[in-house]
Amino acid sequence: TYPLVVHDRHDEALSGGRKYLAYTLGAGQMLLIAGISIAIIAPGASFQPGGFLAGRASSGLLTLLFILAMIGVSVKAAIMPLHSWLPAAMVAPTPVSALLHAVAVVKAGTFGCIRIIHYVFGIDVLQAIGADMAVALLASTTILVASIRALGEQNLKRRLAYSTVSQLSYIVLGAAIGTPAALAGAMFHIVAHGFMKITLFFCAGAIYVKTHKLDIPDLDGLGRQMPITFGAFTIGALGLAGTPLCVGFISKWNLGLGALQ
Repeated sequence: TYPLVVHDRHDEALSGGRKYLAYTLGAGQMLLIAGISIAIIAPGASFQPGGFLAGRASSGLLTLLFILAMIGVSVKAAIMPLHSWLPAAMVAPTPVSALLHAVAVVKAGTFGCIRIIHYVFGIDVLQAIGADMAVALLASTTILVASIRALGEQNLKRRLAYSTVSQLSYIVLGAAIGTPAALAGAMFHIVAHGFMKITLFFCAGAIYVKTHKLDIPDLDGLGRQMPITFGAFTIGALGLAGTPLCVGFISKWNLGLGALQ
């Protein structure tokens, strides 16, 4: 994905690409250290519901390994304060932005969070060391701060980028809550957000190809010229908001039920 981020090869693209590499490769080293350490503690273990590390190490070591593993995947899941590579990568062409935000990179991060929380450590271990609440607080803060930040962005792609940062943390929050409904909502939102966000980015790309405009104040009135594009954009945006009859409602309804549980 790095060559795709720096595709345009101007200074901003190269800077965004360097930041992307630094964040993801640095986090990857932490994930590697955690993975090797876990393999030493539990040789031959494989993913299993409820985790497999209970009773295999002290709480201090488990806490350290959880921090390393979560940093390793949280960069791609764009949990604050590990998120800044994602808006910087918006210099890439719009189809690349759609790939980064809807399918490939960020979803690997959220999938990794679910795997680590529920299939390596287990929610009981995390509750014992207090890590579940820490992850839930970080995810909740990211949801709120990124949503507010998105409102202040005047560039459409950057606004969508901060929307992605916010939406990804719904998945992480559901994993941290840990109840069956919350976990189901989190896993469903991986797919639901993918469909919604790729629609929004493709619409942004269509707008740019036709008008060469991406600043939101310049888009006034374009809905009459591009009704199908803006209609699709509206459906995607309603889905992100969790509006009933849209796909995002299913995941967010289950996240709410899981929180009540």
